[in-house]
Amino acid sequence: MAARSVFGPNVDYLENATISHVFEAVTTGATEFGVVPIENSTEGGVNQTVDELLTRDLHIAGEVVLDIAQCLLGQGRDLTGIQRVASHPQGLAQCRRWLAEHLPDAQQVASLSTSAAAREASRDPSLAAISSVLAGELNGLNVIREGIQDSAENATRFLVIARHDATRTGHDKTSLVFSTSNLRTFWALVK
Repeated sequence: MAARSVFGPNVDYLENATISHVFEAVTTGATEFGVVPIENSTEGGVNQTVDELLTRDLHIAGEVVLDIAQCLLGQGRDLTGIQRVASHPQGLAQCRRWLAEHLPDAQQVASLSTSAAAREASRDPSLAAISSVLAGELNGLNVIREGIQDSAENATRFLVIARHDATRTGHDKTSLVFSTSNLRTFWALVK
């Protein structure tokens, strides 16, 4: 969804299983741009993205902030028969209270991404996924419940990464990522 909001629907997209794979695809030239999460308003910074920014010779070419409306997706149309719920750990954490109230006995399963969870749910009727409406459409799943995130103001900031720097617009931001000798990592955004 973040990539579509930046590049539109008429682009060929290459899905990668992990954030590291997105960075690798851009580094090797398999794709010109990558879109990765950097922080969520509920769960904070995405450490894997910060770590990759520290070790790769790539640039931040843009950003997009998306309101995140988590959905429960599955093959069924209600909560009946759901034994497990899969999502990226961030997705599971963003829906902690909802899951405790509505599916307290369901096992929570960490997936590599919310879209991977939707793919897994399309193959298992006892598995539901926490993901987006778009992931449900792409995987032939029903939206069992919408807006299950614990915070209504749930948003994620995504970065567009590239091998080259972005053209100056006059409305630019500068991001600083650095590490100290005792291996503490810091990340800051400067307007």
